[in-house]
Amino acid sequence: WNYASYDPRLMAKYIFNIFDIDKQGKLSFEECDALIRLVYFDGKDNGSDALMTVKEKCGKSNELKLEAFIDMVVANNSIIQPAFDVQSRIIERIGCSDTLWKNLRKKRLVKFGPNE
Repeated sequence: WNYASYDPRLMAKYIFNIFDIDKQGKLSFEECDALIRLVYFDGKDNGSDALMTVKEKCGKSNELKLEAFIDMVVANNSIIQPAFDVQSRIIERIGCSDTLWKNLRKKRLVKFGPNE
């Protein structure tokens, strides 16, 4: 139920933490590149648009901090769209309504806060 109840902020944080190899709270452009390539692994879309967005957001520092990554994903879900697609497929397989998951997301937000 965890993955299925993640909102875009939590999904971004979850993915960020997987790719923040050195656990310094920031992703280098190289880590972002690996993230995009693995999220878009199926070959239908190579994630080039997402990678361009990330590169622009990295700017001269060539890195993204957690909050900047979260803000970027919330503003543009397509950056990690395949992860949201997997989430949708899980929800469909479970067979519960979207309303149930929306309510569970709200309860999760109330119980754990926005930065869980």
